[in-house]
Amino acid sequence: MGLSDAQVCATGDGIAGWGGWTANGQGSEIISLANNPSGGGGKGHRSWVCDGHTCNSGNIMITFSQTKVPEFWIRWYARWEQGFAWNPLFFHKLLYIDVGTSHFAIPGFTSNNSAYLATWPSGDNDTPGSFGWDTVMANGGTANGMKTSDGQWHCFETHINIGNGSTNGVGEFWIDNALTGQSATLNYNTTTGYSFFEIPSNADNPANGQNAYEDQDDIVVSNSARIGCLGSTTPPPPAPTISSFTTSPSTITSGSSSTLTWTTSNATSLSINQGIGTVTGTSRSVSPTSTTTYTLTATNAAGSVTANTTVTVNPVTPPPPPVGLIFNTTFPSNNCPEWNQTIGLSDSQVCVSGDGITGNGGWTTSAGSVDQITSPANNQTGGGGRGFRHWVGDGYNNGGGGIVVSWPGSPEIWLRYYIRFESGFTWGGPTNMKTIYCNRGQPGTFYFGLLDSSGGKIAGHVEVDPTNSGNKISNLTWQQWQSGSSVGDGLFHSLEVHAKMNTTGTLNDGVWEFWLDGTQIYSNSSIHFANTTGATFSNCAVGENHNNPQNGADAYVDFDDLAISTTGYIGPTYGIPSGTPPPPPPPAPSTYSRTINIVSLQGRSSGAVSGTLEVLSSPGKTLLATYPLTTNTSGSATITFNVPLQTVYLKTNATPFLDRVIQVDLNNTGTYAFPQLYIGDINQDNFINSVDYSTLNTNWFTANASADLNQDSLVNSIDFSYMNTHWLMGGEQ
Repeated sequence: MGLSDAQVCATGDGIAGWGGWTANGQGSEIISLANNPSGGGGKGHRSWVCDGHTCNSGNIMITFSQTKVPEFWIRWYARWEQGFAWNPLFFHKLLYIDVGTSHFAIPGFTSNNSAYLATWPSGDNDTPGSFGWDTVMANGGTANGMKTSDGQWHCFETHINIGNGSTNGVGEFWIDNALTGQSATLNYNTTTGYSFFEIPSNADNPANGQNAYEDQDDIVVSNSARIGCLGSTTPPPPAPTISSFTTSPSTITSGSSSTLTWTTSNATSLSINQGIGTVTGTSRSVSPTSTTTYTLTATNAAGSVTANTTVTVNPVTPPPPPVGLIFNTTFPSNNCPEWNQTIGLSDSQVCVSGDGITGNGGWTTSAGSVDQITSPANNQTGGGGRGFRHWVGDGYNNGGGGIVVSWPGSPEIWLRYYIRFESGFTWGGPTNMKTIYCNRGQPGTFYFGLLDSSGGKIAGHVEVDPTNSGNKISNLTWQQWQSGSSVGDGLFHSLEVHAKMNTTGTLNDGVWEFWLDGTQIYSNSSIHFANTTGATFSNCAVGENHNNPQNGADAYVDFDDLAISTTGYIGPTYGIPSGTPPPPPPPAPSTYSRTINIVSLQGRSSGAVSGTLEVLSSPGKTLLATYPLTTNTSGSATITFNVPLQTVYLKTNATPFLDRVIQVDLNNTGTYAFPQLYIGDINQDNFINSVDYSTLNTNWFTANASADLNQDSLVNSIDFSYMNTHWLMGGEQ
């Protein structure tokens, strides 16, 4: 009869044919026999399905909007001919929303008794498991180890809200009024939405011995609330509301924080834009670097509502230079001869008596490196003289003894110092260093540097401050500190700390501020430094403990041009950044060998496989090198490396397996073991999906080497079962 809107039902009703193909000669129909007798009357749509892979008649296309819709609900009824069987059910697309576009979405059945909502091309899946075909057809018969259709009408409904189009999309799926799956982190790959769908779509592995029908009826689309099944006594929930969404304070200076606070009702999920994502509770602290508008989205099954609030950020102008300093050292050569901690730690043994510089401790790194005052540590564009070199080894608290600087106690100080990390200095995982540790064991204890609990940002910790466990965190990361590099840039940078003691032991009115290279990066005037009244700041250890450098050998951190003022901001007197990077550390051996072992290959008795081994930097995962990888039957291979000895990630890439990634220290000469490789990624896109299955299906009952996953010289259901185990699974990155 034709497929156009005018040839299917009535012109303008949004119903058209989709595809002129047939199932062994039987085409799609709109007939009385397909009517749901408990529904709204009239006829229904009957689609014919034949055995095998995607063997079905053309279906119908429903256009529910002339413009794209970002949120909607689709409710429909479906019935399969009584006794409808699978062998086994691999997938069945119940709807195909925006079919043929780059952002389609598919609710349906899949293997392992699951229902799913798949998005494309991201491959996100809301797959609850244990609620699929077999659960719906619990009253049906049994064939081929699965339930067969009960011949009854069942109610289906899906809800889609695209969110921001990439990270916070909402997807929900109901069958017979039971919520089978729900997610608020889907990627729909569209910022506009959807407007049409095919019903039903293709299926894989029906096994009826002849054509069998599938009927659909009572199709409803809403853009405002959940529809529910016919005769349902449970009304849709009330729409969510946002009573308030505010900031406090609404205006801050750069480096400070503001608190977003909200009051909502009837919401099942909340999210905030600007990279925050899903939130819980009623507040969230933010530290924007420029004026920022935040949008709160409250969502439930009835829909979503939003509200906005803005944090205004004012730049910070440093205060004027101070009149004078109470402590200042450039480690001048005439007062500070070459020194290391084995010479002694007293005031008279470090530089000159009475200058306020002493050693801190006699310990060394595990490799025996000792801290020094030495000319190579000098800031060459600073005040002259020498500098202090603090040695750190890999791991936890593996450093030299450090020094202590002391001055007449003051309730308020500005402490400026220049600091340089050895070029190429690398962290592994947590990033923590107390560059200075002040008033230890006294009222007013604090330390400052890098804090691992902040994600490796420039930060500090006040020992007795009750807020955020005493942690005070800027927005500046290690990488930003190092001129955009993920490793030490070998240059001197200026750090300055302003600390003002709280007025009494009960008040939280202390001040703490940080500057990097003359730019203020943090300011807080609600600090509780001490529980006693009258406490002062009088000393700091320089070069203290740390967590998890990974340089493969001891590396240095240099300090120079320390100055302390009680009258005002000092600033980067000697420029930003200053100094010339020292030469890099000695190179690693030109080549060296390491043993790789893959524990097992899924579906295979032999461990032999061929592919490539990629070497990625840690932590950034930048590609450093690629080597051929061929393992023996025990899964082992010897690889000749030519990258410097360091901590890296190793990544396997071998057909037809998903990629696996492990982190190793190339200084370790032991065997590097990979866990089992998962089979099924025939086209090597690191994702097991219908593209791989099409290759399997095309070569069914052949000896094709690419599709013969278990290498038994026959492509059959055994290979399919291995692929199905990790269906829609991606490899490690």
